Amino acid sequence: MSRLCEWLFSLDPPTRAAIIGAIIGAAATVGSVAIAFVGVVLIIRSNRVRAREDHLITLRRETYLEACDVSAEAAHFLATLPDPNVTQASGSAIMTKFSGVIGKLHILADKTTLQAVMNHYNAFFDAYTEAVKVKHAFEMNAREIADAYEKLARLTDMSAQERTALHTLISQLSQDNLSSAVELWTHFVDSKIVDKLVERFTEVTLAFRKDLNLPFDEKWYRKTQEKNLRLTKERWKPILDSLREKLAKLSESRPQSQS
Repeated sequence: MSRLCEWLFSLDPPTRAAIIGAIIGAAATVGSVAIAFVGVVLIIRSNRVRAREDHLITLRRETYLEACDVSAEAAHFLATLPDPNVTQASGSAIMTKFSGVIGKLHILADKTTLQAVMNHYNAFFDAYTEAVKVKHAFEMNAREIADAYEKLARLTDMSAQERTALHTLISQLSQDNLSSAVELWTHFVDSKIVDKLVERFTEVTLAFRKDLNLPFDEKWYRKTQEKNLRLTKERWKPILDSLREKLAKLSESRPQSQS
């Protein structure tokens, strides 16, 4: 390095100035190229990060919308379990879809959103498990009633005593099933199940909107959900009162029919 300096200063001033200028120009060129290269690398990296974020938001949007649809189906199935035409088997496909979309959310949702999802999922299955206990007995009784009617229609040589026994069985099982229907409606209307499900799903909705960068008035939404919950209970109450009245009349008429 010292020899290079000695050689450089041994040159005449114009030549030395020209060489130094060339070195400075080359260094500036190299520096500008390096800065440009670093800039390109940072832009590419930024674009990749943004592309990943955009892709994640797209996946989340599709899955979150699917989750809303499937949750609505599952909630409708749960709320219609008191209907004799709705069976556990008829809801198996819905429950499978519900569990499947929860699995997708485990992959795509962040910690806060996933916690809200799991709170709703657990509350739903707590309600479903309790309802299924009653619904299972209801469906078993329905099968026995159908079998009894089939025997009455098929066995023409049945004795009067046997027919009376089957009619009594049908009457008792029908009353039991009406009691089951009342119990199921009470399970949803009078208990805190609906309150808990609405509360949990409200948190899920707000978490979804936050993940998708959709600004929202949370206070307004919570108040609206509370109002909708009160209206839903008011709509269900006449149905439950009617079933209870029907059950009471049936219970009063049974001793008279048996005497």
